[in-house]
Amino acid sequence: MIKIVAVLGATAAGKSSLGVDLARRFTGEIIACDSRQIYRGLETGTGKATPEERKEIRHHLMDVIDPDENINAACYRDLARQAVREIDGREHRVFLVGGTGLYLRAFLGLLFPGGEGNREIRDQIEEKRKKEGDGFLYQWLFLVDPESAAQIHAHDIYRITRALEIYLTTGSPASQMKKKNCFPDPDYQVLKVGLRRDPVELLDRISERIEWMYESGLEGRTIVDEVEGLLRNDYDLRIKAFSTIGYREAVSFFHGEINREEAKEKTRRATWGYARRQMTWFRKEAGIRWFHPRLDAGEIIAQVEKFLE
Repeated sequence: MIKIVAVLGATAAGKSSLGVDLARRFTGEIIACDSRQIYRGLETGTGKATPEERKEIRHHLMDVIDPDENINAACYRDLARQAVREIDGREHRVFLVGGTGLYLRAFLGLLFPGGEGNREIRDQIEEKRKKEGDGFLYQWLFLVDPESAAQIHAHDIYRITRALEIYLTTGSPASQMKKKNCFPDPDYQVLKVGLRRDPVELLDRISERIEWMYESGLEGRTIVDEVEGLLRNDYDLRIKAFSTIGYREAVSFFHGEINREEAKEKTRRATWGYARRQMTWFRKEAGIRWFHPRLDAGEIIAQVEKFLE
């Protein structure tokens, strides 16, 4: 049975740094569990490990596809499991590091059929929303899946869209699909290390990261520089990469639609909202042991060492 340490939590919680530290200490390699780090050309705004860290510790599923390509959770699962086999073949430890909960569930075999997502159907739902309004989507969901509708706020467009996407992809209500038996891959034993920070502390870290993104960047290349490079390569503004938090605001700044401070503030608000959604997701994930990355550093190392014995 292959033992895997998963380092999970919200954006800016310190997952990448801890993952590198653990991989260094226990002779491991890292598999990124992140729906944006998988893109080439998205560096500063996605929290990737530094080039120096990537030279020292081998990273997988980072810089795998171009910005105009798409990947779903099922594809990620297959790529990640292949990486596990390669790492285990080198007799190195496996560290899965990131904050994309859907990818984690897919990797562990907990994703029901149709749960991996369907971009075409999602786009169709969005067109319907633009034409008919937000309220129409909730009414639609209430008709086809009243159980899911009862658990989702009428203004939570993301979760409403997700439930409708599952229904339209599978032909069954999301509430029923989630009740079907799904079992994890029996070849894996996973220690889930969750990183928690006080909300004020996390928001401060988010703010510091955004300042760095705009004023310093990775090796002096800011997020605006990255956006300019992508646009020079004739990437369409509708590609998925440009919907990434930070990049969509940088595009607006680059085109003069908002100023630099407005771009920073919009990014800050969007990132904070995303971090809250991540924590909501992970609080529902079974088996996570929560630690503060700095205050509980010794306990984290002790737990990982005991698990890997």
